[in-house]
Amino acid sequence: MHVSNRQRHILELLLNRNEEMTAGEIAREIQVSSRTVHRELPGLEPFVVPYGVSLHKKSGFGIQLQGEPQQLEALRRSLSIPNVMPADYSTDERKVLITCQLLASDEPTKLFALAHDLRVAVPTVTADLDQVEEWIGKYGLTLVRRRGFGVQLEGTEQAKRKTIYRMAKNHLDDSAIFGHAADLPPPSAVTSKLLGMVGKENLMKVEQALWGLEEQGLSELSESAYTELLLRLSIAVTRIRYGHEIAAEPSGCPAVPPDEPGPAAAAKYADPLLLHVCKALELSVSAAEAAYLTELLRGGKDAPGSGLLPQDDLGLMEAVRRLIQAMEELTGVPLHEDRSLRDGLLNHIEPVLERIREGVSIRNPLLSQIQKNYELLFRWVRQAVDETFRHLAIPDEEIGFLVMHFGAALERLKQLSRSVRAIIVCTSGIGSSKLLAVRLGKEMPQIEIIEHVSWYEASRIPKEAYDLIISTVDLPLEAGPVYQA
Repeated sequence: MHVSNRQRHILELLLNRNEEMTAGEIAREIQVSSRTVHRELPGLEPFVVPYGVSLHKKSGFGIQLQGEPQQLEALRRSLSIPNVMPADYSTDERKVLITCQLLASDEPTKLFALAHDLRVAVPTVTADLDQVEEWIGKYGLTLVRRRGFGVQLEGTEQAKRKTIYRMAKNHLDDSAIFGHAADLPPPSAVTSKLLGMVGKENLMKVEQALWGLEEQGLSELSESAYTELLLRLSIAVTRIRYGHEIAAEPSGCPAVPPDEPGPAAAAKYADPLLLHVCKALELSVSAAEAAYLTELLRGGKDAPGSGLLPQDDLGLMEAVRRLIQAMEELTGVPLHEDRSLRDGLLNHIEPVLERIREGVSIRNPLLSQIQKNYELLFRWVRQAVDETFRHLAIPDEEIGFLVMHFGAALERLKQLSRSVRAIIVCTSGIGSSKLLAVRLGKEMPQIEIIEHVSWYEASRIPKEAYDLIISTVDLPLEAGPVYQA
């Protein structure tokens, strides 16, 4: 027999109390009226009777579940209600889980429901919501809290998608996003929730749709910009399929169905890129969604690489250049010759600055070991960072991560004066190629991955631009420096 979430909450309260509870007490706990509680009670009796448990109601005293301890425990197990124990979530983890829950719902969520899911007290959730409210305000969202109403996020769908993207950037790494579940350790609750919000199950389909657009300019995107586009499109597709669509605005642009092929349809719907993606994903979108997706594909104020930092990418590149130069002066090693160091820092520092600006606490479990094993390098990196980012307080935890970038670069420059320039080709997309690149970097640091491309692009790259092609599939290329992984 099925019980609703509200009935489940009532049963949990009664199972965790040895004495009676009045309907008013239950109502206050789950934030409904006493009348609603009385209306739910008849539906509980046929559920508990098979376990030998009775719902005892005594006028003037309250309501109580009665039965032998083993019978009450069996009922508890059937509901998957553990003894009340605080969940082992940090404040930041709870903040992410709460935000995901509110983003997934179009209806108000009761404080009791949030506290129940997180296994914490209602006052703890209330304090967490204060932090959530401050954080989401940066993305144009508002937290509505009213007694008897619950909690709800208000704001545009665009702002909600931007919030999901930023949480994913801050809390997920490439292996979680692009890796196969069978090859990874069990994900945490936060990772699982965010992968669901990003729509990991859609990533491969979205990327396969993008592979057909190399000649439309997407091949000119940097790896980080391409990854961003992939994530933002996947988030949009996931939200659309769950019914969270951008509100319609007066527009002359018609909706785009997935089943109208040909040049005539491309002309009718104005943008062939959008038509290609919609057909590949079997996606039907409204005029407002069409405008949003076209902006992502064609470039605009919400397109990849735009507006995520106060300054543009040139400002970030200049900061990385100055950081490398400061480290060169301290170490006496020509670090500017290591392109992998520059690219790694560019990809790493952007989310670092974003986390610091948002006040996200940073955890580095290897910090003490890094400080002990690389004491001098840690001191140099700290000095160089303080000189480069004078107006930001960058914690030691982030310095520890940067030490690993510079340590790897020093090792590479020690091993070979010239890296082997390699191109990775992987038909399953940038996700698989990224994982292959990470593995190669660990096993053969002298190989410098200069590009991730499709086989179509690989056949058109001048031979003098690379020393080696590493591919996961057979390539229709002339005999040459090609290695199949």
